[in-house]
Amino acid sequence: MATVFKIQAGGAEEFLGGKGLRLGELVSMGCSVPKGFTVTAGVLDAVIAATDLNTVIDAALAEVDPKDDASCDAAALKISDAICSTQLPAEIEADITTAYEQLCYETRTLTLQVAVRSSAVGEDAKDASFAGQFETYLGVSGTDAVIAHIKRVWASLYNARAIQYRARNGLGLHGQMAVVVLELVNARAAGVAFSADPLTGKRDRVVIEGNWGFGESVVQGVVTPDRATVDKADLRVLDYAVAEKVIVSVYEPDQRLVVEIPMPALFRSEPVLNDEEITAIAKAVREVEETAGYPIDVEWVIPLHRQAGDAPVLVQVRPITTLPEEEKAPAAAWNPAAYASKYAFGQKNG
Repeated sequence: MATVFKIQAGGAEEFLGGKGLRLGELVSMGCSVPKGFTVTAGVLDAVIAATDLNTVIDAALAEVDPKDDASCDAAALKISDAICSTQLPAEIEADITTAYEQLCYETRTLTLQVAVRSSAVGEDAKDASFAGQFETYLGVSGTDAVIAHIKRVWASLYNARAIQYRARNGLGLHGQMAVVVLELVNARAAGVAFSADPLTGKRDRVVIEGNWGFGESVVQGVVTPDRATVDKADLRVLDYAVAEKVIVSVYEPDQRLVVEIPMPALFRSEPVLNDEEITAIAKAVREVEETAGYPIDVEWVIPLHRQAGDAPVLVQVRPITTLPEEEKAPAAAWNPAAYASKYAFGQKNG
């Protein structure tokens, strides 16, 4: 069993999970993708088999009533505590350490800040989605911290919402979780983009949502982002709505994580993207959709020192699992919190 797999074309979802697989697909399309690696899905199983975690997990899940929130919360807490406090087998810990140190070397950064993200098998399927249920951590640095946050992501496989979702959909109480570790791109702006309008269902539009800083404020739905609508055929900017953005995601050195803080006043009402950046994002989204063959949403980043003409960095892509029919779609107001629960790639604290 391979412990880690470099972000590259190839591989299979049963080993890499949805995120890890699709990042490799983006690489094969020639997209700009951060360097990184995936801790494969079988590693958690190997850790469970090599320790007494199996006993703890089975005992906790045996007490679960999927209709009872309290029993799910109690099971999730027991399992999380057990996974996060478990010492990894030496070989697995060494493999992850080597992969992180190699990533630091490739990026010429001694203690590289990374994103540690869930990549559950079936997480981003076209007919079902665990979006927003598992953990994502941005700004993690140092080997010990990376390993600790990988464990936290594993533990989120058994959070209360995930347990209940699997039970409701007949998927069993267990699951499989790979973990993606990606170079954290220093973001001037970030957000999400759709190859079809998620409100109206129009397939001839690209819709872009963005905020200053890192993209967590957008994917968590804690800020009303700027919203651009682009004609997919000729990439004309049809509309740009500048929002009053009161929250921003920034790197906090003391916590060594990306956190949300109040937006500085001068940035709140200023447009996040210019026309060239909007066009570049829309073009990238259109090209990915053409290759994928179905409507997609992506998480994009405009790096701090990006030059005009450079491609945006894409850090995730997945199918849009719920899209209204164009002719039946009612007019609807944009609701960032509703977006986060329906479309978001990952959400902290649940």
